[in-house]
Amino acid sequence: MEANLQRRVGGLKGKMPDIEKTLETVRFLQLRRDGSEALETTFELNDTLYARAEVPPTDEVFLWLGANVMLSYPIDEAETLLGDRLRAAETSLRNCEEDLEYLREQITVGPLLPARRAEGPFAC
Repeated sequence: MEANLQRRVGGLKGKMPDIEKTLETVRFLQLRRDGSEALETTFELNDTLYARAEVPPTDEVFLWLGANVMLSYPIDEAETLLGDRLRAAETSLRNCEEDLEYLREQITVGPLLPARRAEGPFAC
């Protein structure tokens, strides 16, 4: 159970920076959508591979949802979706860390309980 919670915490800590980075990008595109100039940028294709692109002002973005699925969203909906996912991930992370702390406490205290009971007034 402890190992499962630790994996989940690690996964959430790995996903949250990606969600935050994507949310910042969507907010930036939202600010730039009223402009008439195209934005020249480089974007990450892989860990060590980048490409140069020209991004015209747009009202929609494409988001990876997982399982090789990408959907088009209006910028406002994408910001809402990513904000909700970030808050859900933060809440889940807090809950997992609380559960881990409780579990560690039980692992520490659990073996002491039978010893204390043996010392009580009904000990044989």
